[in-house]
Amino acid sequence: MWAIGTGTAASPDDAEDVNRFIRNELGSIFGAEGVSKTPILYGGSVTENNIGDFLGKPNVNGALIGGASLNSEGFTEILRAASNLS
Repeated sequence: MWAIGTGTAASPDDAEDVNRFIRNELGSIFGAEGVSKTPILYGGSVTENNIGDFLGKPNVNGALIGGASLNSEGFTEILRAASNLS
């Protein structure tokens, strides 16, 4: 089981499923054009080891880095890992 603040990440597939659901709901409200311009982030336990798996999902457009941002070395490693995906 996972939830924000537990230190346990969702699976990338779970994050993708939830973000797809959110995108579909936003699309029904704002239309396809409006939602296509809306980034939807994953906000959970992101590390340098899992950031690539999350950002590799089509409906995960970024990540909210929580507790990992409190450690500058760990945060830097997350940024480095994410920048290597481009």
